[in-house]
Amino acid sequence: MIAQAGRTARPTSSCHEAFLKIVPAIERYCRLVFRKASAEAREEAVAEAIALAYQAYLSLVRRGRAPVPETVRFRVDFSEWLAGLSSRNRAVAESLAMSHSTGEVARRFGLSPGRISQLRGEFRQSWSRFEEEPDSPQVATTA
Repeated sequence: MIAQAGRTARPTSSCHEAFLKIVPAIERYCRLVFRKASAEAREEAVAEAIALAYQAYLSLVRRGRAPVPETVRFRVDFSEWLAGLSSRNRAVAESLAMSHSTGEVARRFGLSPGRISQLRGEFRQSWSRFEEEPDSPQVATTA
């Protein structure tokens, strides 16, 4: 069931085109989130999520706060990339992304600073591969 928007303004074609640019990223993320649902339920959930995302996007536009498509795409893609990591590596990557130092992350996870530096390099390579092949992400899962 799709939530009804209170008052909808007619979107401009440029607004609609900007949203369409981020739909593939939204769809990839939703398929990942709903991957355990039956095919029919997954299709329905993905369609509903895209519709709700469009309503939210229009709401931001009306308030003069339209997101930059690249920023939105990065946030969705980064979450999808993180989801493919082991739980420990995901936590390490998130800590590094929050600008914690190599030493801080090493102490927190009981690893050597050298191993954190190795993981940082593996994450960089994995992210590069992910960006090149958005429909078939390859992520680092080494411990």
